[in-house]
Amino acid sequence: GHGIALDSNKQIYVAGANFEDAIRKYDIWMQKYCNSPTLPSLTIDDSSVLEGNSDTDPWHKLRFTITKTGTSSQDCWVNFDTEDNTASELDDDYAPMNTGILIPAAETVKFVDVMIYGDDKIEPDETFFAYLRNPQGCTIAEPDSRGEGTILNDDS
Repeated sequence: GHGIALDSNKQIYVAGANFEDAIRKYDIWMQKYCNSPTLPSLTIDDSSVLEGNSDTDPWHKLRFTITKTGTSSQDCWVNFDTEDNTASELDDDYAPMNTGILIPAAETVKFVDVMIYGDDKIEPDETFFAYLRNPQGCTIAEPDSRGEGTILNDDS
């Protein structure tokens, strides 16, 4: 016959009079039976914090907000990692991160805190980037896959 079959190994077989007919039937079948629902999307904001002083406030945080738009019955996973810009791990400006973030299906906002190391150097404001990568159960709304973290100089 002219149809689609799924065997016990979950292999799809397309029967048709010719190759073009088989491809057309396969496309129709995939649209009808395999169309996944629209996945929720993620964005990450920019954030800033006063630098602080290592003697009085050695461990404070810069908070990024990840926002999920859309609904799903599944949890969402995304990788969160930081990258130097003018702020640097080598200069002890912040503690780099590379971690997986779970956003449960019922939640729409997740906070991620990056540790900032204060000092008493007079310097310009410094920045680093926070990236969302490799989403599972969700997508990343471009161009919002990168947040900028600004460490505001408070020394004079």
